[in-house]
Amino acid sequence: MSVEDYKEKIREALKEYVKKDWQELMAVDAHEVTNAHRIAVYLESRFKGYNIDLEYNRDRENIKKLENLIRPDIIIHRRNSDDNLCIFEIKKSPKEADESENDVGKIKGEIGKYHYKLGVFLGILEDKIEICWIVGDDDTQTEEWEIMRREI
Repeated sequence: MSVEDYKEKIREALKEYVKKDWQELMAVDAHEVTNAHRIAVYLESRFKGYNIDLEYNRDRENIKKLENLIRPDIIIHRRNSDDNLCIFEIKKSPKEADESENDVGKIKGEIGKYHYKLGVFLGILEDKIEICWIVGDDDTQTEEWEIMRREI
């Protein structure tokens, strides 16, 4: 499968999250981890044969570290192997926020170190989800932003 195929599966999972959970979770100001969990639920059915883990910080028996302890919000991978498909960071804030820029930077570092095929930053807002797709290796990473809006 190609990166475009992975992106489409992720979009499908996000559409299901939007349809079933987004409005209710935003209304009660649910924590990022709650949102990440619901998104992970919808990813599982689309990525058969892969593990979908929240805040997973292991590289086999070692703890994943760059400069600090790294615990990605969601990863799609096969545990105890080098098959790292996708890493997610999620914020309930717009892409212009400093924290969001830091999260995009963390994703870029993880892609380089652990060879993820795709990085995804999700900025979850009341009226839209900002998605940043990060593709490539250390030298040629690209960012592509898109917006997903709730259909009313």
